[in-house]
Amino acid sequence: MNTVTTVPMDLPVKASEAASLAELIFAQAEGKPLSDDLRNRLAGRAVPLKLSSIKPYFGSLARDPVHPSSYYLAVDGRRVTLDEALG
Repeated sequence: MNTVTTVPMDLPVKASEAASLAELIFAQAEGKPLSDDLRNRLAGRAVPLKLSSIKPYFGSLARDPVHPSSYYLAVDGRRVTLDEALG
């Protein structure tokens, strides 16, 4: 018997903020070695984004060893409504 798992309709972060953060990382880090200086610059350049649903920890930024254009970043998020997440 197959069962269906429901998915909550509220997301932990705003999609637009996650996208802005990803754009920042790709624009600043792609093709460059990840250093403490680069991580600090990213943290400074993220301030104008005014992220309200996500708190990134740029010290944790790491590149995937197999797929060098993929990145890992530790973040804390707060729960937002579906309307907020899509806005």
